[in-house]
Amino acid sequence: QRCSLLACPSDSLCPAMAEQKKKGCCGKIRESADFLLDDQTWKEVFGRGKDCTCCLSTSPKAYFAFRLILFTFWLAVVIWSMADWANYAPFGYWWIYLTHLGALLELTYFGFAVFTTGMAAFSSRPDGKGKDTPWFASVTWFLGSAVLVMSMMVFLMYWALVYEGG
Repeated sequence: QRCSLLACPSDSLCPAMAEQKKKGCCGKIRESADFLLDDQTWKEVFGRGKDCTCCLSTSPKAYFAFRLILFTFWLAVVIWSMADWANYAPFGYWWIYLTHLGALLELTYFGFAVFTTGMAAFSSRPDGKGKDTPWFASVTWFLGSAVLVMSMMVFLMYWALVYEGG
């Protein structure tokens, strides 16, 4: 019989649900969105590129250099955006636009990606998965997901709400 919160009259009949009740709402969220690497070690995930990156999949140094170039390029874009904005309006208004916040989120992700790739490729930090995943690998993993959502949101909202055609 399948346990459910509504159909379970007592904790003794449904021990799995009793355990979930003890963890509370935050425990359930933390368990489902832990951003820990369960299937692979963090060095396997961040130490080298995947097969779709051609020659970058063979060399951790090349993959690290590629990520460093991406971070440096995006840092230059964000600095240019801030400097260019200063010519048109007070700098404080730069922070109110979703496109700029998205650019900062991407910059943060690229920074964490460079650091995590560098740690995976060059450090002697122990490898691991699950609870042995270091905090910076979990943050990089989360930011990778958040950047995809933010980028799609900025794209859709621009074309739906701002673009006037022509």
